[in-house]
Amino acid sequence: PYHLYKPFVYRSTPVLRVTDQTSDELININDTDVISTEGFQYPVYSQFLTYKIDLMTFERYENLDSGTPVESLVPIIDGQLNITNNLALDDSEEIKRDDNDQSIIHYTFRAGLPSISPPFTRNIDIKYTINEVDYPAENYIKEGIILGGQSDGSQTFITAGPDIPEIILRDPPGSESSASIESGESITFNVNYDGAEGGGASEDIKVFGGVKTAGGGGLAGPVIEAQAVNTLNFGISAKRHQRMERALQKHILSIKLFQQVTILGLWVLMVTCI
Repeated sequence: PYHLYKPFVYRSTPVLRVTDQTSDELININDTDVISTEGFQYPVYSQFLTYKIDLMTFERYENLDSGTPVESLVPIIDGQLNITNNLALDDSEEIKRDDNDQSIIHYTFRAGLPSISPPFTRNIDIKYTINEVDYPAENYIKEGIILGGQSDGSQTFITAGPDIPEIILRDPPGSESSASIESGESITFNVNYDGAEGGGASEDIKVFGGVKTAGGGGLAGPVIEAQAVNTLNFGISAKRHQRMERALQKHILSIKLFQQVTILGLWVLMVTCI
């Protein structure tokens, strides 16, 4: 007879489940109006604000001895969390395991630059790696929209948007009415500037001059003084006045693209000009 010891460890497929994923619940339209993001196709994030994703790692086992499956979730901590987050600002991501339960992971990031191309979304990919095998996370939203227009400091320069829109296209009254800009149309804008500017300065100068003589004193008697004074007044004055008139003509040769897209439940008109 002999004794044989052979260990056998069975492990089910690891699971990485997202338990909480934060985003903006409200969007400020102006100083007084806000809208809810409930029902939006994508979650919404505000540039440079901080958001979190909570995750838990476990293996799922089922016991069929009783005839009715009994599920057990066994926490695991021997894997590596890998996140590729295009929503995040550079160097803003942080991963930390929970102090009380190492199978719970807290991930935070700050929203980075918005996407300027339709459909204006950025994506996030979350995986859990064990023994060089990647397992995708479950129960999370992989795309989102970032609102904002500030520079993140990575560009050498940025171009601000115009204060005055070039074109505002409005539909006329009536549910079946619409307005459009045909490809190849020529549109000209004439803008006139007229202004005046002026200023001036002046200074008054007074100069005193003359001769003072005195005689007497000592044995000669009291001192007698005589003074002749010449006074000169003159001034300096300068004035400047400038009037500026300028005309600016903007000419759009053709409309290359006209389309309407839906973003955040609102209609947005996109016009690309050349």
